[in-house]
Amino acid sequence: MNMQEREKKKIVIASVLKPVDETRMFSKLGASLVKDTCEVSIIGFAPAEKQSPSNSPIALYPIGPFPRLSLQRLLAPARIFLQCLRLKPAVLIITSHELLVGAILLRALVGTKIVYDVRENYYLNLLHTNAFPVLVRWPLALYVRSIEYLTSPFIHHFLLAEQVYARQLNFLGTRFTILENKHLLEKDQDVNTQTGFHRLLFTGTLAETTGVFTAIHLTKRLHELDSKIELTIIGYAAQQECQQRLKHEADTHAFINLIGVDKHVPHHQIIQEISRADFGFICYPDNVSTRGRIPTKFFEYAALGLRILATPNSVLDAKIKESGMGLVIFEDVAETSWFQQMQEVKSPKTSKSEFLWEIETTALSQVIKSL
Repeated sequence: MNMQEREKKKIVIASVLKPVDETRMFSKLGASLVKDTCEVSIIGFAPAEKQSPSNSPIALYPIGPFPRLSLQRLLAPARIFLQCLRLKPAVLIITSHELLVGAILLRALVGTKIVYDVRENYYLNLLHTNAFPVLVRWPLALYVRSIEYLTSPFIHHFLLAEQVYARQLNFLGTRFTILENKHLLEKDQDVNTQTGFHRLLFTGTLAETTGVFTAIHLTKRLHELDSKIELTIIGYAAQQECQQRLKHEADTHAFINLIGVDKHVPHHQIIQEISRADFGFICYPDNVSTRGRIPTKFFEYAALGLRILATPNSVLDAKIKESGMGLVIFEDVAETSWFQQMQEVKSPKTSKSEFLWEIETTALSQVIKSL
């Protein structure tokens, strides 16, 4: 072992439900840290594809698969803790509240520095979505927020995937860095060059709160004007009720195509669909849990040149209008007006660099070097 290998800082990135090859963990955080000569391991859910990413120096430790609501899910944090105890990382990056207690225990036992990568405001998600029955939402939300508060003094640094979290989470202190989920542009990715207006796309997390049923409703209205209009929905729906509703819509309407839905979809497949589509939907219904957030799909669409079809959103409206990336439509306006505007939208006139992950890597490097 040479001197450079001995000096590598050992990093573990851990998640309960994110696949080990999930884009933010593997391709963004993991790959960026490898370039900084760190030794990186990822613990997470079994990947969507059985084969591991090729030619990667990142070690993967998949757990599962198991149902989201199951005994295996409850035991997963303990399994991850034991794996971390074997690996003894210098820095542990965790992606959810479920791993906070184990991370603090690991810090006490082996001196590991802890970084909490905040992807969600779990408190608001639990209260304002239908992921759990109404009677248990408040107890769960209060439990999760209590854990975050009680463990926060022992967290060395917080990474925030959204700027709005800096205002919403008052347990952060000054120990945080905003690393938005900007797009990682890879060599083999095709930039969208489509000029039509018939192929519509909805990507990412599939749920009522992310607007997938709004996208279906808007597509139906457009399809009444032009029978060539079609919608591809690609992503994963965690709730079975949502899966069943989506499958019913696809069975009932031939112009709605589903990819994934009841299983995770490899990210490269989503990128392929973005390159083929004419417009991508961003249509979040107003909900406290998503208010003020910029979805990952915005950065993906903007970076790859896919025109956007959006419903009003205070954070994104100005960006979309000023840059010419697409149009904002209002549901109380006749669909003939949307249809006309869609045909007038040209390719986006934007600077790609502002939407790319590369500009976030310097801040990540500085955080890890400071620990």
